[in-house]
Amino acid sequence: PGMLVVLRTRAVAYAAAGRPVDAIRDLRELEKRGALSAEDAVVLGDNLRLAGRAKDATAVLERTSRENPTFAQPLLSLAAVCVQQKDMDGAAAAYAKVLAVDPDNAEASRGLADVALIRGDLAEAGQRYARVVALDGTDAAALSKLGVVRVRTGQAPEAIGLFRRAVESDPKHAEALLYLAGALASNGREAE
Repeated sequence: PGMLVVLRTRAVAYAAAGRPVDAIRDLRELEKRGALSAEDAVVLGDNLRLAGRAKDATAVLERTSRENPTFAQPLLSLAAVCVQQKDMDGAAAAYAKVLAVDPDNAEASRGLADVALIRGDLAEAGQRYARVVALDGTDAAALSKLGVVRVRTGQAPEAIGLFRRAVESDPKHAEALLYLAGALASNGREAE
């Protein structure tokens, strides 16, 4: 019972197995014993979110972020809670805090781009997806979403090129394949 590494390892195993309630139990035990690391707290917050306990997840992740101001992961997990709760302002704020600490964080840039796309701000979405693509030219999700922005702004040929790059980067990226097919069909290239 005194081997805390067993609790930590089992909690991670439960999380990986899709058993958030069991992971939470072991992580709360680590917390009770004063052995909950910042990384453990992120896993706890993620599992609380998966268990439908957004308020508890938010409390854990906000506390962890305050205690570890240069650690981006609690804020990324907090943004996921906000997205799940359809709180786009909260998600945007969390992603912006990540970028203040880590300006090249692709996940935060992609998250802010997604929020901008949901809000219909195509200029900001395009700029942020382009930033992710500049950081990683093989990011299929960012390539395909940048393609969506280009389609919506009347730039179909560029969009088709972006969708093709996304499919080349990840041939099983279903969203990119679907968008590529739609863009081709909309531009008179149904057979292709």
